[in-house]
Formats: sequence, C-alpha cells, structure tokens
Amino acid sequence: MSWTSQAQGSETTKTGTIIAIVPPKQICINVLKTLDPAKYSFQKEPGMSRPTESYLVGVGPSSGAGKIKVYWPLVNKLKRVDRSIEFTQIATTIYNELNPQTRPALDIIE
Repeated sequence: MSWTSQAQGSETTKTGTIIAIVPPKQICINVLKTLDPAKYSFQKEPGMSRPTESYLVGVGPSSGAGKIKVYWPLVNKLKRVDRSIEFTQIATTIYNELNPQTRPALDIIE
C-alpha cells in the first residue's frame, strides 16, 4: 500500500505492507500492543478511534536492519501497489528458513 502524508509543509509518499487490521470504533493502541516491540516501532501516539475498519501499515527498514515503522494512515488515502515480486521473495525466504527435513515439498510451475 502507498499513501502521501504531509508534515511541516512537505509531502512524503510512503509504501508499506498492511500488518494489522484495526476494527471500527477502536483506537489502534490495542492492536499495537499485540505487535513485537523488538520488530516494530510506532512513531507517535495514536489519535481518536475511526468509524470504519482501518489498517496499520509497516514501512521499512530500507537497509534490512532496524525496526519496521508502523503507521495508521487514513483508509481513503491508501492506494494498492503491486508487490507480487516482493511477496514471492518473502515467501521464498520463509520457506528456505524451514528445516529441510520437515518442510513440505514445493511443486514448481514454470
């Protein structure tokens, strides 16, 4: 997902992955508490609840080291981004980290 935010007179476009769903009329702090603080960081205190379902989006880290920054963008600002290549890379990494003796065999279709 990508969105553009504005702060101190400048616009920034961020791109990330939905990591959690925030139910309607809930503040996101309840969902944030379920995330691993060693892996995720939230930059500022969450605001008021939102009347509809919303999403926490994880961004980065760009260098592969450090924590994933968590944002709570407005749903109407989110745009879908094609990340199928990234998904394939993540899935392959996870599969390769499984124990070779116990992981399921993959049927590769070319």
